[in-house]
Amino acid sequence: MYQANDINTKNKINDRLSFLLKQGCIILNLGRLQSRQFQENLEFIDSLMPNLLGKVLLLAYLTGIKKVSSVIDVIENNNPLCFTNKKMYEYKMKKFLCACALGMTPEKEWEGKEDATGGYIVVKHDGSVLCYNLYNRNEFEQYLFDYTYFDSSSTSRYAYAYVYKDNEKYYIKLNLKVRFL
Repeated sequence: MYQANDINTKNKINDRLSFLLKQGCIILNLGRLQSRQFQENLEFIDSLMPNLLGKVLLLAYLTGIKKVSSVIDVIENNNPLCFTNKKMYEYKMKKFLCACALGMTPEKEWEGKEDATGGYIVVKHDGSVLCYNLYNRNEFEQYLFDYTYFDSSSTSRYAYAYVYKDNEKYYIKLNLKVRFL
């Protein structure tokens, strides 16, 4: 635990996880969230969503792949949830991204009601404006899928990526943060 937490490199999250795996640690319970409310919100989207996001997040940290669509490509090839149709990973991720974009937050109870009902306006870095009518939901979901990436926050500020012991078991808390490219 102390050796892993002492790793303080530029890529410390990746390096800590890699160190733990090299030491023979097995990372389990990827669907266990600190926030009970976020767990329920994710399960409202799909009962497998907490587990899927855990696997996706771990892969993103271990490989350094940050673009959501690229991480899903790798997950589809590995197929950790053993889906017969591997496109289910992309489908489920699009539903998650859309729920987040339209009002689902980690700490507020969410039952599928969307804050935006008519459309969604996106202002790109170059100043151009995209407007998605939610009648074109598939295009909107594809946009979210193509233009989002996993980001990480300050490990010290948010107290994550440290190994800790609780009831004789060891844990490491990972942080999920999705942003636009």
